[in-house]
Amino acid sequence: ENEFKFKKGGKSRNANTSAPWSDYLRELLEKKFEHVIYECAFPPKVTLRLDAAVWSKKKQPVSPMDIAIEWEWDSGKAKAFAKGDFLKVLEAPAKAGLAIIKTRSARKNSLKKAENFIKEMKENYGTYEKRDRPVGVIEVQKIKGGRDKKKYQCYFHDFSDDKKQER
Repeated sequence: ENEFKFKKGGKSRNANTSAPWSDYLRELLEKKFEHVIYECAFPPKVTLRLDAAVWSKKKQPVSPMDIAIEWEWDSGKAKAFAKGDFLKVLEAPAKAGLAIIKTRSARKNSLKKAENFIKEMKENYGTYEKRDRPVGVIEVQKIKGGRDKKKYQCYFHDFSDDKKQER
């Protein structure tokens, strides 16, 4: 029996700036992995829904999933993400967890805020009782661009090894 409840995701209906990022990530996941479920609910709290659950080779979703993924593209919601949706990555029956979050460094105090969000997620990982899997965070940081250009710098934070890598 399939213990996961899900609905297959399609293109985002929201016209805001997060929709293109989510659509891009969905397309990338579907190209790279054999089985992807969006808005995946998992027991015992079927009200908790992951943005994506990934199985690398399995035809049917079985527990544990290979990667539990949560993302937040609105940098204004990063603090709530660190205290809320990020915890789903830790609670999901998965071999690994991945959070993807957009931050910004261009505005006053934004860089410090971004560092604090990452620090808070790292602390949540450190105090979580089930640290039996690797967990990482991809930080997509909006940096100051010239003349209406948007520029981004990506960092990977490996919470298992406490490392930060620029990509």
